[in-house]
Amino acid sequence: MHTARSLRLGILAAALATGFAITVAAPAANATVNPANCQLSFGSDRLVADCYNSTNSAWYLQTQCVDPRGHDHTVNGQLRYGSGISIAQCPLNTTPDNGYAIINI
Repeated sequence: MHTARSLRLGILAAALATGFAITVAAPAANATVNPANCQLSFGSDRLVADCYNSTNSAWYLQTQCVDPRGHDHTVNGQLRYGSGISIAQCPLNTTPDNGYAIINI
């Protein structure tokens, strides 16, 4: 992590030295949805995440859907800011494999 920070600072210094202005906005340390704060509902063709997020940060639900041949298809739910519901709807003739992730942006 320190290497990434050093790299970012080096890029920032180089850009400022050449006359470019850069605005850097670091995310708050707690600006994420904790999956433990989510209630999940599984349906025959979708997965629903109802999550509490007091930071108003952006997140969405991601799941894998399986077709009859056994191929996985990644499906993203709606992007949400703060608390809310994100629904990942599987395409026709696929079903959720019950694996999921809460993606914090």
